[in-house]
Amino acid sequence: MENSILKANELEVSVYRGGTSRGLMCLRKQVENAAKRLNISLETVLKRLIDNENANSIDGLGGGISSTNKVCLIDFDDKSVDASWEFYQIGACSPTCSNDGTCGNIVAAVAAFVLDMKAKEPNSTILLYLKSKNINKIMQITLKSDKFGNFNPIGEYEIAGVKSHSSKISIDIKDIHPSLLTSGKIIVDGKNTYVEVIDCINIFTLVDAKELEIHANYNYERLNCADIFSRLVEVKENSTKLAKLAPSPVIPRVLALLNSDEADIEVRVLSAYNIHKSCPASAFFAIAAAIALPNSLAQKISAFKIKNGENIVKIKHLKGIVEVKVKVQNGVVVSVGINRSARMIMRGIARI
Repeated sequence: MENSILKANELEVSVYRGGTSRGLMCLRKQVENAAKRLNISLETVLKRLIDNENANSIDGLGGGISSTNKVCLIDFDDKSVDASWEFYQIGACSPTCSNDGTCGNIVAAVAAFVLDMKAKEPNSTILLYLKSKNINKIMQITLKSDKFGNFNPIGEYEIAGVKSHSSKISIDIKDIHPSLLTSGKIIVDGKNTYVEVIDCINIFTLVDAKELEIHANYNYERLNCADIFSRLVEVKENSTKLAKLAPSPVIPRVLALLNSDEADIEVRVLSAYNIHKSCPASAFFAIAAAIALPNSLAQKISAFKIKNGENIVKIKHLKGIVEVKVKVQNGVVVSVGINRSARMIMRGIARI
């Protein structure tokens, strides 16, 4: 129920970290009511909460990069699941507010928020079913409760890209049906460059990093240099045309793949016109599933051989190595999963 003491331009907001992302958790009805009170669109409310007008989101609760400019709208109307949620990616110094695709990292935050809102058995392992409205998929989430039945963030689990330890959150997505939308050559920096566009949770463009002159020792700063960044942008925009997709600030994300001596495959990511400092969890799913597609680019670059049954694919990114669960039946990927962590950072009143 909406807080009666809220002023017209105020909104209850929770800030959570999920995996290597941070975002705002809001109840959908409260956001819709705030938009009506102020006679503005829902998207305008979200952009003001984040601050999409300044490059560093200094006037809002964002962080100026794709990993931190996220909003999730949660509702509890669908009684077949514990909660439904819709993900929005807000641009940095950009008018964009997109609900194309979803975020695999932030789902850990959504699960923690849902458990905090609907406390269950204390000191227990809790199974939640969350429906992503963006992709119309149900995600199965396993996490821990504390002595009050709320989410328990305390534990010894650590993920690459986050130095603090937390409890482990297991995310599993079934019935994913990964598919190759198209493949072919596009022009990048005046050269023919082979790409594959696949649909797995989100839509991604896969490209051999060597073709873009991206090397494994390139750090975040080097990837942001004009030459590399412009090539990745060209891959995004020209592969959008190749796949006949509607222009989007988010879709497709670009995954530049490399072989690796430390893992099964390595990746560098362009997400929402930002070099990603680690890697979206949905990209981990897509890469692992792509390795299972016969003669795919990912399969050729990786030395990993997907087998029927449970597989663990190790993927290296800028912050470390992550293990992705892939289940295959009769040569077909039927589910993907990953372990993440989460933490509530704050809950309070935001001015719109």
